[in-house]
Amino acid sequence: MPIFQDLSVAYITEIIIKLKPQLCIPGENVILEGEIGNEMYFITTGQVSIFVSGIHVNTLGKGNFFGEIALFLKSQRRTATVKSTDYCDFFYLEA
Repeated sequence: MPIFQDLSVAYITEIIIKLKPQLCIPGENVILEGEIGNEMYFITTGQVSIFVSGIHVNTLGKGNFFGEIALFLKSQRRTATVKSTDYCDFFYLEA
C-alpha cells in the first residue's frame, strides 16, 4: 500500500500484527459521517460506497483503504459514511 511505502520492514510488521479482520454484508454501514473515528480499514474483498452529506462521491474496492484520518488526527469526527455494496472483508487498525 502506498501509504506505508516509506516505512521500515520492522514497522510494517508491527502494523500487520495489530490488524483485525471484519466482515460486512451488503448495505451495512462500516463507518458513519459525524461519529468519532478510531479505526482505519483496508479492503481485501468486496466494494464500498462513500457518501458525504448523503451524496455518493466514490466507490472503493480491493486494495483500497479508508478511515486513515482517524489514525492521524485523534478524536476527529468522520467526514463521510462508508457503506458496503456487497460482501466485504476488511482488516482494520485501531488508533
